[in-house]
Amino acid sequence: MWRAFPAFTHPALRRHLLPAGRGEGTGEYDRALFEALRVWRRAESQERGVPPYVIFSDRTLRELARARPSTLYELRGIYGIGDAKLEAFGSAVISVITQSALPTAETI
Repeated sequence: MWRAFPAFTHPALRRHLLPAGRGEGTGEYDRALFEALRVWRRAESQERGVPPYVIFSDRTLRELARARPSTLYELRGIYGIGDAKLEAFGSAVISVITQSALPTAETI
């Protein structure tokens, strides 16, 4: 059966067909959480011997810092997180997000 605009249903094709800047993760996000995620990503990439962008792109980190997912189900909805990365990094990412939400001595 033929479907109208099938490319828009596949995420890999959709990003090439949408206008530039749309869905690029350019909105407001928690910069402190973004930096905490970058630190975690750097440590994870060094441990695995791969460049940081292999773990997650900056765009994915910005979306994480904006959405602040608290469950693996919510995490799966973030750009750049598929089943493999969810399984490999999901719990660690949730932990970083949760830790950044905890009050520190400076905020008490």
